[in-house]
Amino acid sequence: MTMLKKSLILLIMSLLVLALPVGEAPGAGFAETRALALRGDAKAQLNMGFMYYAGHGGVQQDYRKAVEWYMKSAEQGYAEAQFYLAGMYSQGLGVPRDPRKTLEWYLRAAEQGHVISQCIVGAMYREGQDVPQDYAKAFEWLGKAAAQGDAAAQTSLGLMYDN
Repeated sequence: MTMLKKSLILLIMSLLVLALPVGEAPGAGFAETRALALRGDAKAQLNMGFMYYAGHGGVQQDYRKAVEWYMKSAEQGYAEAQFYLAGMYSQGLGVPRDPRKTLEWYLRAAEQGHVISQCIVGAMYREGQDVPQDYAKAFEWLGKAAAQGDAAAQTSLGLMYDN
């Protein structure tokens, strides 16, 4: 695979992680969401992370606080929070960039069937991005995402077979 093609794939992966829409709990402001989050509600904790990530809900943007809230939710096994936390480690937002933790959190989400995480893990192994290149693992993870109907994973698998 050419260097340009590899660079484009990695750029798209990075943009995908950070360009996904963020939101707040429907109908709930900061105070209500925070109260739920402090009681251990994983979705509310994720939403607190969104608020701090984007500076929504009347709070200043603070990546460090976003990571703290994503971590609380992720540690409870909430796949979407694990995905966002992996993205923060991948980009070094609020935490030092850490390829090992990036893979760890993407894998946790992927193992729960989080399709975007499965695609990213597959691409990481296919390209050898922060992990040893491993086509068998790439096929495994991209195959799981493709089986869920993900068109990008299906295309990626097709290109791997073609090469």
